[in-house]
Amino acid sequence: MNESQTPLPDIEVGLSFHAQLREIVGDDAMTLQIPEGSTVADAFEDAIRAHPGLTDFRHVVAFARNDCLVNATTSLDGGDRLDILPPVSGG
Repeated sequence: MNESQTPLPDIEVGLSFHAQLREIVGDDAMTLQIPEGSTVADAFEDAIRAHPGLTDFRHVVAFARNDCLVNATTSLDGGDRLDILPPVSGG
């Protein structure tokens, strides 16, 4: 980065974990400081770095940003809550 470039400020987002993901993390929620412009995928990758047991769920979880289902490329804003939803089955 050269002197004329300034890094983007960090934003704070909350992650909520459900079902078996809660057991892996050891809590139902965590807060992340991530760079402005980060996506849902970026936030989940940070969660994986903090809790490597989440790695196996990388391609099977669903995401809800502020109670609306979103995909991994969705941008996050400061104050967002991101629910990480494990795969479910029913009958």
